[in-house]
Amino acid sequence: MTVGAEERGETPNFLCAIYLLMGVGGAVLLVDGSMRGEPRHRMAACVLGAGLLLLPLLSLIPLAWLRRLVRGLTLSGGTLVVLLVGLEVLVRAMDLPAFTRTELRFDPVLGHAHVPNKGRLDALGFRNPGVPEVAKVVCVGDSQTYGNNIEADQTYAAVLGQLLGENVYNMSLGGYGPLQYLTLGKDALERFSPDVLVVGFYFGNDLPDAFRFASLEAWAHLRDDALDYPPLDEMGHGDHRSLNLGMGIIDGVMSRSRVLSTLGDRIKLRIKLSKYGQSLSQGESGPGGFDDPEIGTRFTPDFRVGCLDLDRPAIARGLENTRHCLGELGQACHGAGTRPILLLIPNKEAIYHRFLVGAGKPRSKALDRLAEEESITRAAMVEIAQASGFELVDPTEALAAELARGVPVFPRDADAHLGPRGAEIAALAIQAVIEAAPSRRPQSK
Repeated sequence: MTVGAEERGETPNFLCAIYLLMGVGGAVLLVDGSMRGEPRHRMAACVLGAGLLLLPLLSLIPLAWLRRLVRGLTLSGGTLVVLLVGLEVLVRAMDLPAFTRTELRFDPVLGHAHVPNKGRLDALGFRNPGVPEVAKVVCVGDSQTYGNNIEADQTYAAVLGQLLGENVYNMSLGGYGPLQYLTLGKDALERFSPDVLVVGFYFGNDLPDAFRFASLEAWAHLRDDALDYPPLDEMGHGDHRSLNLGMGIIDGVMSRSRVLSTLGDRIKLRIKLSKYGQSLSQGESGPGGFDDPEIGTRFTPDFRVGCLDLDRPAIARGLENTRHCLGELGQACHGAGTRPILLLIPNKEAIYHRFLVGAGKPRSKALDRLAEEESITRAAMVEIAQASGFELVDPTEALAAELARGVPVFPRDADAHLGPRGAEIAALAIQAVIEAAPSRRPQSK
C-alpha cells in the first residue's frame, strides 16, 4: 500500500509553496517595518511580518506534532479568510449602515458634510443614535464637539444628555468653524426648537476656519477684498501614504473591507484610549511636551499660536467673521426663545500652561507665548459673546485642576482633542450653567 506524504509526516507540496511565500513576504515586511514609520506603525508592520515568518520557520523543525500544529494553524487561517469573505459579501448585500465608513461630500454652504447613514451616523449625517423630533439641547461645533478619538457616548454632548436626563442632539464635524455654526444653529432652531443651543468654539483653529471658509460663494459677503482667499482643500481626500509596506497592506485591506475596517476602527480607538496604546505615540511629532507617567503629553505650540495671532490679517478677519456669525445666531436664538451658550474650548497647551504655572514647574517660551495669545483671544471672544447675548462656559480652570490631580484630560500624543474625562468636564460645566437658570422658552399650556 502506498503511504501518502501526510502519513509519512511530510509537508504537502501546496503547503510548502504557501510556506515559502509566507516566509519571503514576512521577512521583507519585518525588515521594512523595523526601519520605517512611527513607533506604532513599526510595531504593526513588525507584528504582521513576524507572524507571516513564524509559521514557515516552525514548519522546518523536525517534530511531527509541531508540523501538525503549524499545518492546522495555516489551514485554520485559510478557513478564517473564507469566513470573512463570506461575511463581507453578506454585509455588502444587506448594505448594513453599521458596517460602512463615514464619507464626506461637498456642500456649497458648509464646505463639506458627512453622507447620511454611513459609519454609525444618523439620517442627517451627524453622530447620534437617531434624529429626534424635538431636542431640548443642541450642540454645534467642530471635531472637539464631534469627539475625535473618543466613543460617541463619551462626547460632551452625549454626556450632557446623560447628566440632564434630556435629549441632546450633536450637530458637528471636524473642520467646521463659526460660519458653519451659524448655518447649523439656525437649522437646529427651525428643526428641533431647542431650549438651549450650545456652540463649541475651539481656540485651536476656529479663527482660521472663520476666514478660509469665506472662500465659498455662499459667504462672499464676509470677505475682505484686500485679502487673498485660496480655494479650500478637498476634505478627507489628502495624500495618506502608508509609512511602510506592512502598513500599506493593512491600510489597503482596511480601506476595501467593510467588516475589517469597522472592526479595525473600533480596535484602534480602544488601543488609542488605553494607557499603553497612547504611550506608543509619545515619540510622534510635536516640539517638546510634558513627561509624566500619568498625564504626560506632546505639545505643538508653534502651530497653534499661529491660529491665535490677531496681528495676522487672516486671523483678524476670522475674528470679525466670528463676531458677525455669533451676533446673527444670538439674535436668532433670542427670537426663538432659545438660550444661546458659548463653550470656550481651550488649546491643550494652554491648559497645561495653567497647570504648570500653578505647580511651579518649568515651561517653554513657546508655551508662554501661546498662553498669552490665547488670553488675548479669549478676552475678545468674551466681549463678542456678551455683545451677542451668549452665556459663557469656560472649563479651563476645571481642566487644569484635573491635571493637578493627576487625571489625564487629553491624549498622551500630539493629538489636541479632549479625552473622555476632558469631555466629561466640559459637559459638567455646561450643565452647571444650564441648571443655574430656568429656560426662557414659554411653557405650553
